[in-house]
Amino acid sequence: GKRQLFRKLTEGMLLTPELSAIVGTFVPSQKQSKASKSKLGVNNASERTIFVSLLSYGEPMCPHTVTNIFNSAANPYRVRVAVVDVTNSDDTNYIPCDQPPVSCDIDPNQALCQYNQNVDIYELDPEMNTGATFLRHIANRMYRGEYFAMQLGTNTKIAVAPRWDEELINQFEATNNEMAIITTLLSDARIRSHEARSGGSFSDVAIEIKENRITLCHASYERDSENARRLLHLRENQVDQEPPSSKRSRPMLQPFWSSEFSFSRGHFVLNVPYDPHLCAVDQQDEELSMTLRAFTHGYDFYTPTNGMMFRLVTGSSTNKGSKTNGVFSGLINEDADYPMCDGKENKSRIRLNVLTEMKSEDDVPSWDETDKELFGAGPVRQLKKFFSCFGVHVRQLITEQKLCDFVVSGNLHDEFVGNMRSNGMGIDYDEINFRFHELISIHKDNH
Repeated sequence: GKRQLFRKLTEGMLLTPELSAIVGTFVPSQKQSKASKSKLGVNNASERTIFVSLLSYGEPMCPHTVTNIFNSAANPYRVRVAVVDVTNSDDTNYIPCDQPPVSCDIDPNQALCQYNQNVDIYELDPEMNTGATFLRHIANRMYRGEYFAMQLGTNTKIAVAPRWDEELINQFEATNNEMAIITTLLSDARIRSHEARSGGSFSDVAIEIKENRITLCHASYERDSENARRLLHLRENQVDQEPPSSKRSRPMLQPFWSSEFSFSRGHFVLNVPYDPHLCAVDQQDEELSMTLRAFTHGYDFYTPTNGMMFRLVTGSSTNKGSKTNGVFSGLINEDADYPMCDGKENKSRIRLNVLTEMKSEDDVPSWDETDKELFGAGPVRQLKKFFSCFGVHVRQLITEQKLCDFVVSGNLHDEFVGNMRSNGMGIDYDEINFRFHELISIHKDNH
């Protein structure tokens, strides 16, 4: 398929500017002349398309979320939404994610009427569901070469800010890094009270935006529900605050990636595909797997300058959520049953840990090696560099503390971005000789 072809073209090396330039489609303005439509190219920034992937579990809010994505976009006709909906479509209460509130014959101006051709829905029988990584794999199979790719959390009760597409493209360009991924946890946003009282749907009302941004900077080995020590980066340990005054003009480097929100060039979908052979792994395993694999393929993670995607909360106060079995509850389908994964969960976690070098092959008697070249570490950076730079000791099952101090202050950003490759194809970690430890001095000037 296209992923194998793309990987063959890269020849197991870092992407080149020439190869990355061929990834990405363009859609001209509907008002442009035929002459101008023939001039599409990489310099037509406003014509670049965006692929948006969502997961739903038969949720009635799904069509409202899709509507909100289009209604809030500056250029909605350049947005394409793919949804994997785990549902029984024969249920009389089921509302398809692409169904408008009223018939298009009555109101043809609804977003789901105007842009219905830009929405793809894959309905999956719940009996066939083997977990989020499999669902994300299906969603990304619907990628059709869009210039940018955006992934949102598993709960479709999500709101987006006005002109989110323009803002995110501007933030991406501000990194001056073709391999940048802008990623964070979804913050809370509320429907403005007077609009909520008027009965409006969040698909077409404004939202209150927090200036804070969540920086993904903490991971530690914790005991899970089965009393096994595993590396987790829990929501409550990340830093939710305003950025330093000197770091508000552009996204700031951070160590980790989140499945709740990710915005990148489209080649990320091709270069780091989701592993469909993992059964019933949770959000924590998914995110750490993708963090480590993306890092080894040359991608860099940035926290946004401000939030553009939010968990929608109604009422006067926000819901901070709760912790269940060591994993934040609120954006994952914790009650899901995976009948096809019976007896495979542990094997899947072993596979994930070996592929990401969290465990050595010598430590396990056997493991599933299916497509290990495709779903393992990349060729650009070594995982031991990640573990060293960010204070993870995989053999001792401990992490250095106070990494967040180093990240949130902007010192990590200042220390590393100076090693950006001259062609803008990511940070060259071969030039970085750095090992984080919790006693490191972080008292540097933030100029």
